[in-house]
Amino acid sequence: MLRHRSDLDLLTFFAEHPSSLLAMDSLAAFVGCSHHQIAASIEVLFAAGLLQRRQTPDHAARLYIFAPEGAATAWLPALLTATATRDGRQALRDALAFRLANPTGGDRGAGA
Repeated sequence: MLRHRSDLDLLTFFAEHPSSLLAMDSLAAFVGCSHHQIAASIEVLFAAGLLQRRQTPDHAARLYIFAPEGAATAWLPALLTATATRDGRQALRDALAFRLANPTGGDRGAGA
């Protein structure tokens, strides 16, 4: 389900900040990606059942709630454990970059 580095970065951000009231520009600044890419990554997390959002009528910011559901609860702890270290995050980012560059497959070998 993760396709882009910002998908992983947002997932990690929301796991660390499970209830966040933020504007899209703030999220883009925190993660270091474009507004457009952050919007696409948020939709990926919604579709995967990992994130909920609520619009606040008095503010441009939205309340994002990290609330994994269903199948995500089986694989998510292992992924978050891997992202807990710099080397783990980099390995996952590298795997996503490879996957993005090789959308038709391509075998990186065992463990990729």
